[in-house]
Amino acid sequence: MNPAPALLSALLALQPASPPAPASPPAPPAPPALRLGLRSLAVQGAARVIPTLVIVRDRESYLAAIAGWKPDLRYPVLIDDGTPQCRELIGLFARGFHPERVVRWSRPGPAPAEGWKPARADIEAAVATSWGLPPDQATPAALHTAWKSGGYEPPGLVLLHESDPAWTAGAALAAGRGQVLVFIQAAQGVDRVFSQPEADQIAKATEQAAEASGWSWRALGDTLDAITLCLNTPNRLDKPKGEFFAMTDRMGRLGEGEAGARWAYSGQVFGSPSRAAYVAMCSLFLHPRGAWLFDGYPTTSPWDTFDATKAGELLTRAGLHAEVIDAPRAGARDWRLRAARPVDAGLIFVNTKGNDDFFDLEPGQCKPGDVPLLTTPALANVVHSWSASNAGNRDRLAARWLERGVFCYAGSVHEPYLQAFIPTPVLTGRLLGGGAIGACIRGDDAPLWKITLLGDPLFTLGRPVARDTQAELPLPDAGNADAGLREALTRNRFEEGLSTLLICGRDSDAARLAEALLTQPDAPLTAASARLCILPLARAGRNDLVWRAFARCDRDAQRDPALRDALWLTSLPLLEGSPDSALLDLLKSNLRHDMPGRDARTLAAGWRNKHGVGEAMTMLETLRDEAQNGEYRRQIQDVLGSPPDSWGP
Repeated sequence: MNPAPALLSALLALQPASPPAPASPPAPPAPPALRLGLRSLAVQGAARVIPTLVIVRDRESYLAAIAGWKPDLRYPVLIDDGTPQCRELIGLFARGFHPERVVRWSRPGPAPAEGWKPARADIEAAVATSWGLPPDQATPAALHTAWKSGGYEPPGLVLLHESDPAWTAGAALAAGRGQVLVFIQAAQGVDRVFSQPEADQIAKATEQAAEASGWSWRALGDTLDAITLCLNTPNRLDKPKGEFFAMTDRMGRLGEGEAGARWAYSGQVFGSPSRAAYVAMCSLFLHPRGAWLFDGYPTTSPWDTFDATKAGELLTRAGLHAEVIDAPRAGARDWRLRAARPVDAGLIFVNTKGNDDFFDLEPGQCKPGDVPLLTTPALANVVHSWSASNAGNRDRLAARWLERGVFCYAGSVHEPYLQAFIPTPVLTGRLLGGGAIGACIRGDDAPLWKITLLGDPLFTLGRPVARDTQAELPLPDAGNADAGLREALTRNRFEEGLSTLLICGRDSDAARLAEALLTQPDAPLTAASARLCILPLARAGRNDLVWRAFARCDRDAQRDPALRDALWLTSLPLLEGSPDSALLDLLKSNLRHDMPGRDARTLAAGWRNKHGVGEAMTMLETLRDEAQNGEYRRQIQDVLGSPPDSWGP
């Protein structure tokens, strides 16, 4: 059986082919990294997109919605698990995708039991059905036979397991990119460390699956050139003498131990079912329209090879808006003042130094809590030692970027030395040339080392996929997500109204409603509604209202670390001059647990501006004496021992 012959013909036409014999010597073949990107773009570009965002209530409905895809027609699907974090990600995606409709849909029948997990056959059937096989014939064997008879070559393998929450990404990336499913079980814990024998075992199982598929795989430039681990497994493996390699650099290498030649490029997607689905949909359906570049490196050699200004010029010539922050205004104060406003860019390039819990600039130092809010999903390349060494811990850099909405993160799991990174202008050129991110971030013929990719290795920058506004969504009874919005607002059910606006990506409308609720004296603003006002106000640049919304929240909401970040990020410009005393008191009660000393230093500057140095010292002494944690107390004492003119950003 041959699914969608027309599509397969189109894919074959788009894939790199051997040219006719030229009269002059032939040009060298495209590098494997570029060829892989072109193959990824071919599959993605051959399918039209229905401009409708589908939100489902559960994982069973998610899988059924994926099965509704066709080889030449698709639509994004996200899971609403009811948490504020999940709904923030849905809103981020909506703002990046710009859907014409946002709908809610559930698979017909009773809701699945709590904690429902698919059987392996369920995932396999959904992927095969999405490629045109009838449900009664939707098996991996039948799909592979259809691909081979049609001449289609899958670009890679997707590793997943039905009991691992990240299977949602695996199902979508296998279906959306036409890849081979490989079910594998391994130790859980992103921030744990694989032993070398454990890593070898997974790599060997992957090679066996590649061999069993029947497609060529042993060298770059053949058929199977990508591996995507959709698993919550360790991101690192042991390297002798207390160091670590990146697991995504280990995968796709022949041999054992420190491994040999590369045969595939690898990336990893982890997280909850809703988070993993978000990562996959961003990679499949979004096209960056702008970039944000911050270069915290000196202008001397060898740092100048990573010059963000040169990279920004390349992006601008390619038609992307690029905001570049570079020397001589690229210190910690510059970063923090810029982070008081959200970043609206689908590409982020950062050059800094440090560990996973701080980053040094020229001059000064910032913390993970200084990572700015994003208005749209983004790919981030962070040239910085250690940043991805604890990617599951929000107190560390990579995790903070992922929490903000980054769906693809390139960074290091240990000290890699500067030469391990691809210089920022070179990486930019590779991406603009059509390369796949998993290949672009890695040096050609480089040995196993420490750079990791947290995301889909086949993501490319290509043109936006054609939208089909006339195609019918193949999901019966899908209803508009904002169907009850008008009634909710007219009946003063503002929590419901704000939730609807946010999940539909209507941030500006949510910010206007939040402003009205905060500024009209008789507006019925509840604590639950106030919580929903904070982030849209921050993204709208209404820093003056963010802290007022935060003050109206209950204590549980004020303990939400993401909301505390928003409070501190947006408050910085308000602490100059004569800040509001209520704002100072609010900040005093909400220092962040992972950076109390830095917050205390910032607060002390605002307190000094308002009340003078003496009262600022008294405030710090009170914070120190009330501290229950020894490290917390030590950090505040350090602020007390520093000159008052050193306080502030």
